[in-house]
Amino acid sequence: MKILTTQKIDRFFGSIILSVLLFFRMLIKIFRSKKPSKNTNKILFVKFLGMGSIISASPAFRKVKEIYPNCKVTVLTDISNKEICKCLPGIDDVITVNVSGFLVFFLSFFNAIKIAHNQKFDYIIDFEFFASISAIFTLILQQGIFY
Repeated sequence: MKILTTQKIDRFFGSIILSVLLFFRMLIKIFRSKKPSKNTNKILFVKFLGMGSIISASPAFRKVKEIYPNCKVTVLTDISNKEICKCLPGIDDVITVNVSGFLVFFLSFFNAIKIAHNQKFDYIIDFEFFASISAIFTLILQQGIFY
């Protein structure tokens, strides 16, 4: 899928989906309170676009491992960034989505949600600053929407 097409889809659908998810988040917070975890065992960093941005974020991965040495650090990213993430110190695991096509993207997106949900992350840190899809992913995981 071309970058321009991806950006148009993200701009159009992203704001609509985020509005709906934020509404659900508000309702869920009213009825359910989540106690913070005392032990930080698993952290998910979300960064889809830009290999350079992932490399620039690598000090954050190392710092988390320094502060929480037993913590498992996972990065959710585009499949094209998988190999570079495996080489960076501080990253233990990589979950990927494939943006090569519209259908392939959505199938890999929901698969990534399933994988991330099963890992039960203590914290999710969204490093993506261009795409709404990372915020959508984060909200879905934080609120337990769709599962």
